[in-house]
Amino acid sequence: MHAPIKIGVIHGHQCIPTGDLDSLSSIARQMDVDVLVSGHTHTCVVPLFACVRDWINEMYIPNE
Repeated sequence: MHAPIKIGVIHGHQCIPTGDLDSLSSIARQMDVDVLVSGHTHTCVVPLFACVRDWINEMYIPNE
């Protein structure tokens, strides 16, 4: 059993410069969320940080 996942959503104009991964990471920490969904860039980017990759592996890839 895993702890609940906290998801945050922002429009994106709060991030300066727009779409900057370091700024988005900082906003996610300030919001205390596990996943941050951001817009405003008009591009599709899905970065996976190391901690997210570990969580996804733990959730979806069975240990052998």
